[in-house]
Amino acid sequence: MKSDSILERIQLKLNESDPSNRTLTNIFIFHFKDADGNFIKSVDDDFYLVGTKQISFDNLIETGKVQVNGNQTAFQKMLEKFRLNA
Repeated sequence: MKSDSILERIQLKLNESDPSNRTLTNIFIFHFKDADGNFIKSVDDDFYLVGTKQISFDNLIETGKVQVNGNQTAFQKMLEKFRLNA
């Protein structure tokens, strides 16, 4: 899958970090859907583009490709981490 390398980098970063020194401690579940709203089992190109810094989550939210449900504050903290590494 195209985005496997992105997910592997995230897992590696988590494994390397000290759990007692983590600033992001929430769990996120991503449900990817196609343009018709149908669930996609594989991670789509948009996530790959975010992971390779070709597009931002902010852009995906603005264009309606991403919908955030749940803890908005935790999601914003996660976005700050993506922005710092962009």
